[in-house]
Amino acid sequence: MQNSFANFSLSLINTKKKQYETLSWWIVLLNEATLIYVAISVGGDTQKLLLFNGLVMPLILLPLNRLWAKKKRSHYSDLTLFYILPCYAWITGGFYIPAGGLLLLFILYKISMRPLRIIFSERGIDYPSFPRKQYEWNKVAQVIVKDDLLTIDLRSNQLLQYPVEKNSFIDDREVTEFNAHCRQKINIA
Repeated sequence: MQNSFANFSLSLINTKKKQYETLSWWIVLLNEATLIYVAISVGGDTQKLLLFNGLVMPLILLPLNRLWAKKKRSHYSDLTLFYILPCYAWITGGFYIPAGGLLLLFILYKISMRPLRIIFSERGIDYPSFPRKQYEWNKVAQVIVKDDLLTIDLRSNQLLQYPVEKNSFIDDREVTEFNAHCRQKINIA
């Protein structure tokens, strides 16, 4: 029983994933509007570079990206196209601060959309926050999975609850063994 859960990981459901994606599309729309405004204000060759690289190229590559996705080849998310290419457009236009800001927002978007995996090891619980947190077993009061909900009760009066992916456990017996394993680790610590 102890060996099967030595480095056990659970996939958590990211309940805010849809909100993060919606916010990112709003950021993309705001960036595109700003890009068009700056391109019109600047004019000349810079205008052509900004509009082509930041607006036209993502719109051209969007159908190709979706076609590749249907053929099950590796593809980028639609949002990636609308972050990276406008960032390149800002750089080619000589606007480095908007490019850096957009790149920072893209990195935050990728972090928020990553798969959430919590790892239970011999040392403790590796929690997928940003930055990752490590809770040692002596700081944990109780860990229980019930009805596809993971509950971690810390001795510092902090309660963490997250829904668990349906395929994390094989059956109810494995859930019971996992809860017993966590109880044993907490009692030893």
